[in-house]
Amino acid sequence: MTSDPLSSLALSVTLSAAALYALYWTVRRAVAHGIRDAASTGEQGGEGEPREG
Repeated sequence: MTSDPLSSLALSVTLSAAALYALYWTVRRAVAHGIRDAASTGEQGGEGEPREG
């Protein structure tokens, strides 16, 4: 089975777009969960500040 270069390019672009879309949503959900976790644990000091307790 041989395919022409245009079909190969279209398939590559489509698969790359699908992979980037999945990566976008994965990162977006991870950031949202990180923000939710940070908010639920309260403020525990920032960079360079010692934690109490």
